[in-house]
Amino acid sequence: MVELEKIKLCAKNIVNAINIQRKGENILVKGGTYS
Repeated sequence: MVELEKIKLCAKNIVNAINIQRKGENILVKGGTYS
């Protein structure tokens, strides 16, 4: 069950990183460190 939560959180971070990337900011690397 903990793994599922971790996967959900990771997916959320990826989506957030993509959204930020679209705004012209480069925080994708920062999001990658959490995984």
